[in-house]
Amino acid sequence: MTVYVKNTPFSSENLYLDSKNAYYVNGVYTFNLDKEFTAKSQANMIISVKEARFMNAFANIRTNINDTITITGFLSGINTYIIPEDYYNVEQFCNKFNDMTANSIICSYSESSLKLTFTSLTEDFILSSSSNVLGMLNKTASSTLGILTMPLIMDFSGLDYIFVKI
Repeated sequence: MTVYVKNTPFSSENLYLDSKNAYYVNGVYTFNLDKEFTAKSQANMIISVKEARFMNAFANIRTNINDTITITGFLSGINTYIIPEDYYNVEQFCNKFNDMTANSIICSYSESSLKLTFTSLTEDFILSSSSNVLGMLNKTASSTLGILTMPLIMDFSGLDYIFVKI
């Protein structure tokens, strides 16, 4: 058993690591510290990490978790779309959705209501989704006159950072 004894007149140091101050290569973080730690000659030093903050590596749209949207058009039938796994903001999501549906149903976002609207110029439709970020009350919602505005605000926030406290 190793026993550490503080036998120096030097004060202890706290270290806070933030991944925004690090280089990330092949799964390894290399940190640039915001201050220098130097041990005096003939002195031992123990440095411990008190807190750390790392960028979230989990996508807000994930494979087989919340990536499927099915649109049942009253004229066009059933179409299922698999949104590729990624960390989307709302504009990226709408662009990806619009590309995937070839603009047959257009996703738009209101900055005033913070809600998504899906619009078809040709038919009414039912939208079903496994995604919990779109702002749906249930997993299914229906359009009226080809317009479907989600009842709740969308939430693409996910977690920007993961905090670790020791």
